[in-house]
Amino acid sequence: LLWFFIVNAMFMYWYNYGLLVLCFGSGLLGGGVYVNAFTLMSRDLPPKNREIGLSIATVADTVGIILADISGMYIQACLYEYHGIPGAVAQCFLS
Repeated sequence: LLWFFIVNAMFMYWYNYGLLVLCFGSGLLGGGVYVNAFTLMSRDLPPKNREIGLSIATVADTVGIILADISGMYIQACLYEYHGIPGAVAQCFLS
């Protein structure tokens, strides 16, 4: 789905509010995975390991969000360069 959004941002072939349906669906799926993963861990981990397991999963989730934000900055910089828009925060790694 990420590649679809990147290619769509490059060539702008689907450029209306209907694209928000995919964004909304992606958010629902991500939230469902998040909730079900934590529910599964809180139910299936032994009580003595439950707190540390949930803590590690929370830290891993935060690290994943930070890595996604950093990669998003570079993807945005590449898209800015592709369209000739000045003012990107980062520099595209492909150029």
